[in-house]
Amino acid sequence: IDILQISRDALEAQKTNPDVINASIGMFFDEDRVISGMPAVSRALRELPDMSIMPYPAVDGGKAFKENVIAWTFGKHEETIRKARLVDVCATPGGSGAIAATFANYAKPGEFIFVSNVRWQYERFADRANLNIYEHNTFKDGHFDLESFDQSLGELAQKQKRIIVIVNDPCHNPTGYTLKPEEFQEIINILNKYKNNDLVFLYDIAYLEYTNEEDNRAKMLELLRLEPHVMTVLAFSGSKTFGVYGLR
Repeated sequence: IDILQISRDALEAQKTNPDVINASIGMFFDEDRVISGMPAVSRALRELPDMSIMPYPAVDGGKAFKENVIAWTFGKHEETIRKARLVDVCATPGGSGAIAATFANYAKPGEFIFVSNVRWQYERFADRANLNIYEHNTFKDGHFDLESFDQSLGELAQKQKRIIVIVNDPCHNPTGYTLKPEEFQEIINILNKYKNNDLVFLYDIAYLEYTNEEDNRAKMLELLRLEPHVMTVLAFSGSKTFGVYGLR
């Protein structure tokens, strides 16, 4: 599906019918149908000098970008995590680009990616990479279904050496569920069990700034408990966290 074409079609339709709702955009409009965001971020972008935005940028984002992404992602836990683990950054076209890049680099055509049965549309990226979906149940009795997560991962681990495991948290898209600290801890424990496999833990934190957790980055410290057979990829979206939709 060409989201850009859909957006263009919706805008054209609105010209002849004001009742048309453009639902193609991944953030919100205000009551006057104007895209909302963070005014300070928007203003700062518009005040950048031409020489800061016109030349070709560094493919990986550049040093300043990378340093600021790490600082933002880990917050007050940055120093602790940097001392304990190798941390690096690569710029991609949004969170979607991070997902697509992970699939392209760490999975082979025909393999499975491990996802919840209630999820955002990861299969659209899996289809492009010729990958298949292996599901676990998302909820049981109002909580994250850790039993299904473990059992289903164990089944897939018997069939496939390297597995991309996706967890969307906090404010899971589309349910809005945020993993409890003990649930996230148990997910880490489960990943650590499968030492005969190479696991790529794709932790999708697109809505990190929307959670009501007291410390919305405390879970990052749990990543330090992961065993060497697990590599973590953190994916986030500037369109969600900084309100600059479309800036890729």
